[in-house]
Formats: sequence, structure tokens, C-alpha cells
Amino acid sequence: MKLGIIGLARAGKTTVFEALTGNLAEGAHKAESRIGTIRVPDERIDILSRLYTPRKTIYATVAYFLPGFQGGTREGGAREQQPWQQTRDCDALIHVVRNFSGYGFEVPRPAADLAALDQELILADLVVVEKRLERLELDQKRGKKPDPEELLLLGACRDQLEKESPLR
Repeated sequence: MKLGIIGLARAGKTTVFEALTGNLAEGAHKAESRIGTIRVPDERIDILSRLYTPRKTIYATVAYFLPGFQGGTREGGAREQQPWQQTRDCDALIHVVRNFSGYGFEVPRPAADLAALDQELILADLVVVEKRLERLELDQKRGKKPDPEELLLLGACRDQLEKESPLR
């Protein structure tokens, strides 16, 4: 299972990642994505392994993905991916919301931070839906018949996202 860790800047994503994985990075740069994989201990597997003596015992694993942030633009003027767009292939997302204050920090606004990131995720999903609809329209002009169920589903998704409501 692959879990992506997302949140606004200075929310504590790296701290959560390091606490879950034990993968401390001295001097790691924020632009670098990090993956930490941990083995999920299970006494039942140990018992079954002793009972059946297999050649190899494989435990379940969880991979935590901490996306790096590449700000600015690439060569040619194309905008870099936002961190939550790098987590598209994750099975689930862990949303870290800052609710602590300290020296050099703004007053925490967890509800506003949660709403801000939800808006960014809604916008990213809307871009994906619109690109797929454009591609289906181009295919239709080329003579390829689109799947009516897919068109209906994408239209419903677009309507939901335009109401600023997440698909979940």
C-alpha cells in the first residue's frame, strides 16, 4: 500500500513522515521526494511461518510518499507539478494540518488550511476531468466513438467539482 503525505507548507509533513518511517534525512532538500517503506509486524504470520516453514516469509508493507516541492517553472515555461499532483498513484492520502503555534509561526487556522488544500485538490481533479473530456472530444472528431457511460460519469464529476465539492 502506498500512502501520500500532503499538507500546506510548514504543517509538519516531514515530521510525520520521519515519525512513521524512522527515515531521518539530515539536510534533505524540500525539492526531493522521499519514500519510506516499513514492514507491518504481524504475530499471526510468525506463527504460520513456524507452522508451515515456507522458504520465504513476506510481511505486508506500507510505503509512505513525501512529495518534494519544485517551485517555479521548468525550461520552456511549463509549470512544475504541485506536490499533491505527484501523489496521483497513491492508494490513500494523509492530510497533515498544522494546529500548533510557536516562534516564527502564524496563528494556526486548521479549518482554513484544510479548506485551502481541499480547494487545490478540487481544482487539480477538475483539470484532469476537463483534459479527459477534451481528449474524448478529439477522438470523436477523428471518428472514434466514445463510451457513453464514461462521458456521463465525467460530466457528473465536472458538475460536482464546479460546485466546489470534492468527489470523495
